[in-house]
Amino acid sequence: MQPKFQAGDFVLVRKLIFKKPKVNDILIVNHPHYGQIIKQVKSVKPNGISMCSSNKSGLSEQAIGLVNPAQIIGKVIHHFSKSI
Repeated sequence: MQPKFQAGDFVLVRKLIFKKPKVNDILIVNHPHYGQIIKQVKSVKPNGISMCSSNKSGLSEQAIGLVNPAQIIGKVIHHFSKSI
């Protein structure tokens, strides 16, 4: 499967102020080891958010670990693909 987001793409992001992320939301998070990453919410747990990649060669759920809600930059609300 090809990655949904490519280098050079643009995304429109809305901050999640007073809202919890939902399963299947696409979020940008500030990960302590990988920097800013775009991943899909797999599950929301009391101790953190489990995220996964839509691309099999992307970071695994285990590599990402549980994400603290304070690390969330925002929710992707629109994706603009780069021109070919």
